[in-house]
Amino acid sequence: MSHKIILTVIGLTILGASAFAVGSSIQRQTNQTGAVTKLSFGNPDLSDTRTSLPAIRPIAISPNRLLVPAGDVLYMLDANKRIVWQYSVEPNIFYDVAAEPRGTIYLAISDGLFKVLDLNGKEVWGNFMNGSAQYSQIAPYKNGLLVVVDMWGYRQKGSTSEDHIEFWQNRKLTWRKDFPKESRLEIWGNKILSVKQTKEGKEIAEIR
Repeated sequence: MSHKIILTVIGLTILGASAFAVGSSIQRQTNQTGAVTKLSFGNPDLSDTRTSLPAIRPIAISPNRLLVPAGDVLYMLDANKRIVWQYSVEPNIFYDVAAEPRGTIYLAISDGLFKVLDLNGKEVWGNFMNGSAQYSQIAPYKNGLLVVVDMWGYRQKGSTSEDHIEFWQNRKLTWRKDFPKESRLEIWGNKILSVKQTKEGKEIAEIR
């Protein structure tokens, strides 16, 4: 066999091996991309009420950290969708979850609770209130946080009270104002807005 034929055979063998390696790599990437990560409720009974749970979207903390609320458990995932840590509030559920770019995590929880976690899922501080009101929405604001107090439980007992909004700073309640019931909290720069769905469209009011 001539040197040219031998070199040609060797070249074809190398190209074939390279093509196989690339193909295998693509297959592995496809399998990784299509893989499904299942995140369970802490309380299995929540599966019967999953359609009525608050719809809270996942929050991208960074390119390799994704925060995923699942009913009564908060999951932190890495870039491969593996669980880094989880934080359970069972038997309660999450009403709202927010986070800052630096990693501070804010949780509005049923039974009159809100919690503040660090990036590692460790509880930093929080608050509990007695009665029928609930912390229903939460958002970082300036160097503190805003929480909406839903008074629906009291309205069911005959009260005509609107909801309230509170501003907490340095772990202390700094101010409190009325907040239109059944409205969404939105932050626009330094402005605090309420956005309410009506029959005609939407009503936007500046709270502060």
